[in-house]
Amino acid sequence: MDQIYKDFEKTIKTKHSFRWTPKYKTTIETTLKKEIVTEVASKAFES
Repeated sequence: MDQIYKDFEKTIKTKHSFRWTPKYKTTIETTLKKEIVTEVASKAFES
């Protein structure tokens, strides 16, 4: 790589972040029984 491009690359500021926990949380409320939801989710993942 040419020196001019290497110098330009050094001027680019980057910020990286890594987290073990998600930044957001989704909650789904339903009146269905836990067994039914589990079975539907299982079939969805299988297909």
